[in-house]
Amino acid sequence: MSVAASIPLRKPSPVEPFYCIIGHAGAGYHSKHYENRHREVLENALSLGASILRNGGTAQHAALMAGKFLEDADLCNAGYGSNLTLDGVVEGDALVLDEHCRSGAVGCIPSEYIQSSI
Repeated sequence: MSVAASIPLRKPSPVEPFYCIIGHAGAGYHSKHYENRHREVLENALSLGASILRNGGTAQHAALMAGKFLEDADLCNAGYGSNLTLDGVVEGDALVLDEHCRSGAVGCIPSEYIQSSI
């Protein structure tokens, strides 16, 4: 089962841009038992990103903060709630790309060194 959500920020108009934030709760299997909690966490993360955009923030900042919110949630397979490696540790991966195609990434960073890979 995949849990995903999106929040449109405003009704489209001919003079204003239309924004949409889309997120997911991490890769892998998500129990039906926790589906409502997954949706709640996703909606909170996406609402955080939407709030940043509504208040003049950049899309990059909105995406980073929404991603960090999901990484901090114990329910998502990202950051704090990630599946463990064979060695029993959490490793994080993240990639950020801006509107100028500049990017930065980390991979296989053990959680003992960094709390949030984003």
